[in-house]
Amino acid sequence: MFGCDLVQVDLGTGRIAHSISVAAQPWCGASFTIGGGSLYVAGPQEPDGSLRLERRSVSSGKLTAVGSIPSAPVAVSLAVSGQYIWAAGGDPGANGFAYVFSTSSLKLVAQSRSPDGNSRRPGGAGTHNLPLFGQFPSVDVSGPAPTVWVGSDGEAACFGARSAKLGSIGIPEPDLVTGDVVVTSQGTFGVDNWAGGGIVKIQAPPGCGASR
Repeated sequence: MFGCDLVQVDLGTGRIAHSISVAAQPWCGASFTIGGGSLYVAGPQEPDGSLRLERRSVSSGKLTAVGSIPSAPVAVSLAVSGQYIWAAGGDPGANGFAYVFSTSSLKLVAQSRSPDGNSRRPGGAGTHNLPLFGQFPSVDVSGPAPTVWVGSDGEAACFGARSAKLGSIGIPEPDLVTGDVVVTSQGTFGVDNWAGGGIVKIQAPPGCGASR
């Protein structure tokens, strides 16, 4: 992303090959991810407080579907796992939320419960409501299973990538501010922003992949 423009750069020449504007304003908290042959873009924030969610063709940039992230923070992180696209975000001093959308329709199928206890369930049998997180949550997909990870300034959780079912939630050691988590045969690694930053090996909540 460059401002509110989605830019494709030729790595051989360093020149811009394509540029698509996703908002008619000078700045936006947009983010993107690629999965299943599609490009997903979240942002900018709409007047009603929601974030626009788009699915575009990777090759042409053509818009193929539009959704909305309700009551969202200014920006979110995105990750694709099978039939779901996940989003996570939270503003300073506020609860962090996670959202799950169908990749085919961008329909919202699950989100963290609000403080009044309301929430939605993902589609499909055996799935669970999504919990609230600490501030600044982000989402990532990794591991041989694979596994969806949501980390925050507080709780971290893992979910089944295909089912969206909660595997485990708890406080990781050391605490993670971001959810950038990678699972390898040597263990689970993440970004630690409390102890000066850097990549560290973490002990994820029990039941989450290769943390043991």
